[in-house]
Amino acid sequence: MAGNDRPGSTGGRRLTPTRVASWLHPGVRRVAATIPGRCAEWERHNAAQRGDGPLWVALGDSSVLGIGASGLGSTALAVAHRELCEQTGQPWRLLNLADYGVRLGAVVRTQLPRLHEWGVPDLVTVAAGSNDVAWSFGLSGLLDDFRALLDGVPIGTVVATVPPGWFGKGLRVNDWLRAEAAGRGLRVAEVGVFPDLDRMLAVDGFHPNDAGYRFIADGVLAALGR
Repeated sequence: MAGNDRPGSTGGRRLTPTRVASWLHPGVRRVAATIPGRCAEWERHNAAQRGDGPLWVALGDSSVLGIGASGLGSTALAVAHRELCEQTGQPWRLLNLADYGVRLGAVVRTQLPRLHEWGVPDLVTVAAGSNDVAWSFGLSGLLDDFRALLDGVPIGTVVATVPPGWFGKGLRVNDWLRAEAAGRGLRVAEVGVFPDLDRMLAVDGFHPNDAGYRFIADGVLAALGR
């Protein structure tokens, strides 16, 4: 398939917090080892999505790739896609442009320009910002990048909330996000705060597991009124 349809294409061998942690924590190593295979699964998925039917374009980070899930079919995106097709009776095409390890600025620079590659999308979803909350200082630059992302997506886009992070930093981001989304005609998927964190995280203690991704899928469908 064409290289520009490949999720996770910018991961390469760059030094990331996950890669550093994987040297120290066996659970992180186990989950990190699944990343290339999961990106390849989404490559094959994207290649099979060209054709007819309404178009859903997904933007974001490793949570959109479903890192930590037991299989592609248990990722939040796959679950929500399957149920959306069943509920609407339409063959929704799902193009996953997400990339592993990206922050908001990278989503704006590398994913937003591809939003219309397959035509005008009927649905856009975005889940990004977790890495910014975890690995950045302060809120100013983070909110600037988030604002640029919200400026670039169409009305009706579903934007996911982020995890709480250190000292509730993500909760402040979520308050800001809800206000910004309301003024822009965007929908918010309330998926950043898990109701049962211990049961919903993969063995790396960072990415969701199947139960966590089921919760995220339900939040996306709820934001769509389903």
